[in-house]
Amino acid sequence: HREARITILRGLHADGVPVEELKRAVAEDRLMFLPIERALREEPKYSAREVAEESGLDYDVLTRQWQALGLAIADPDEIVYGDRDVEAAKRVKAFLDAGISEEGIVDMARVLGQSLARVAEASRYLMGQSFLGSDATEYDVAKQAQLARPLADLMASTLAHAYELQLVDQIRHEVADRADLVAGERDVAVCFADIVGWTELSQEAEEER
Repeated sequence: HREARITILRGLHADGVPVEELKRAVAEDRLMFLPIERALREEPKYSAREVAEESGLDYDVLTRQWQALGLAIADPDEIVYGDRDVEAAKRVKAFLDAGISEEGIVDMARVLGQSLARVAEASRYLMGQSFLGSDATEYDVAKQAQLARPLADLMASTLAHAYELQLVDQIRHEVADRADLVAGERDVAVCFADIVGWTELSQEAEEER
């Protein structure tokens, strides 16, 4: 394990990671994940203020949207954001320019943040289950960094395709709903499930139970 950790440290340092950042990663017990983080995140070039300036988006709107996505907001002048963050902010600006309301964008960001957090969690579990056994070392985990970027790009394309299919389906339902309203009738199905005694159990039992 010692040699594996030394190999990771040397590789990251040679790749330009400062010693202080390596120390922080070790202290926070995330050294093995640092190569994956670096594969998925760009080189920091901009502060939050600079992202707002580059994209033409109001700083308060930008940070509200980030918060709605569930992202932590760095100090306004801390350099932690990359080119993709600027491009994402430009897309938000394009939605505003097209007439979408600020509140609507924040609401949509909240839905995206909650939904994609679940997708990311499922992806993390799937990759861990597929590539890493219970006896995996720090070095084994770090080696998976080479798969992180291609798999993330593959997942992004998959999500985009699924979104398009779902949107078409929603539009078809909207057409059907309007037809029902015009006809003065609408079929609705309601399903309800109850677990007897669940409220009392959840209030009294320990978290594990």
